[in-house]
Amino acid sequence: MFKEVLKIIPQVERGALNRMESQLNSRFSKVAKKFGRGLVGVLKGGGVLGATIALVDKFLNPLKDVQEAIERTLTRADDVVTQANQLNSTPGKVFKLQRLAQSAGLDEQTLSQLLIKYQGAVAEAGADPSKPSAVREFVGYSPDTVDSFFRFIQEIKSLQQTNPDAAFLAQSEVFGEKLIGKMADFVQQDQREVLKQLRLQDSDSITKDLNSQATLNDLKDRLASKREADDLRNKGKVISEGTIKEQDKIERLRLQNENQNVANFKDLAVVEQAALQVTGLLNQLIAQTGKLLLHSTDILKFIQAIAGSPNLRNFLGKGR
Repeated sequence: MFKEVLKIIPQVERGALNRMESQLNSRFSKVAKKFGRGLVGVLKGGGVLGATIALVDKFLNPLKDVQEAIERTLTRADDVVTQANQLNSTPGKVFKLQRLAQSAGLDEQTLSQLLIKYQGAVAEAGADPSKPSAVREFVGYSPDTVDSFFRFIQEIKSLQQTNPDAAFLAQSEVFGEKLIGKMADFVQQDQREVLKQLRLQDSDSITKDLNSQATLNDLKDRLASKREADDLRNKGKVISEGTIKEQDKIERLRLQNENQNVANFKDLAVVEQAALQVTGLLNQLIAQTGKLLLHSTDILKFIQAIAGSPNLRNFLGKGR
């Protein structure tokens, strides 16, 4: 089987080609036989239904993953935009701050706590000018809380070099002692270098992207709301007394089946065990295939030869 594929690679010597084919055939044969024996063993144990369930669960419904990815992305962007509005900042700046915090081991919940405490300290200092405050100089510094917060962190970092005790007291006053340890790496990091490594220097571009996604999320929410409203009205037109009575019959049958399943729990447990065994065999097959490609001694030459094969390029060219 493999020789037919390898023949398109004239750069590979015949001896190497034969060794490669033999090695690939041998390894795939071992993996297939092992998987086949295990699968037959499971099926002989009465796990046909369990095998079917496991296979369907593992290989079908990719659309669900795509839908979840879309939902996760748009919701994430909308959350950043919402928080930016609360901080009188831009989504790009908030996103950069979140990534800096993440790179220093700070989760978003902890970062939000730090920002809220900082906002509160600045507001309190502004409300009572006579009260000593570690953030006195940041009252009126900038309406953008993220800019002001960044500046305060830089002041703390500088103060740690000259007066560590004063830096500790300032952080304690604003954030509380419990959060100081969590934010230590965040304060010490070279933020410009980290942003450079993350390729997040351009706040305006990030803001544009996040605003666009947040707008799409708003559209998604509006359409979902309209869809549910329309569905409620449409269903109200077709649901009748007969529908409810038939539904009651179905629920009674479902309860009967549930009670029967409870009585047959032992047999159902065998099916579940079979399904888990099939899943394990599938995972073994996938892992063994990966190891085969990773550890095959000539695989790198094989890939390089395919990429540089004039015959393959000619073949692909003819197919266009």
